[in-house]
Amino acid sequence: MSTLTKAIITVIIVILIIAGATYLVMMRSTPATSENNQQNNVENTQQVQTQIPSIFVISISNFSFDPTTLTIPAGKTVKWTNQDTATHQIKSDTFNSTALKKLDTYQYTFKTPGTYEYTCSLHPTMKGKIIVTP
Repeated sequence: MSTLTKAIITVIIVILIIAGATYLVMMRSTPATSENNQQNNVENTQQVQTQIPSIFVISISNFSFDPTTLTIPAGKTVKWTNQDTATHQIKSDTFNSTALKKLDTYQYTFKTPGTYEYTCSLHPTMKGKIIVTP
């Protein structure tokens, strides 16, 4: 074999090695990028979902509503849970619960934006407010 033939074969082998290595790098990076993008999309979706719960909870304890004022988007539900041993009854111009004994719950879905003030009909000093945004 001549020196020229050996040189040509060496150049071809080097080109094939470089092409093969480039192909492997591209194949490995493409799925990883795709997986990362999919993972980021899942995480972003989960963050959005956890930022706006489907049900907002208000605790009734120590003869007060906690939180006293709650801001929610329209279409969301608020659930009150009585943590007191005393019975409480939520009353407003728009929604009213039955008498809630310890651990009883009441929920209402707010479809229309606005401000909704409410009290405990059995303990009128207990007051709360729901602000519903569009």
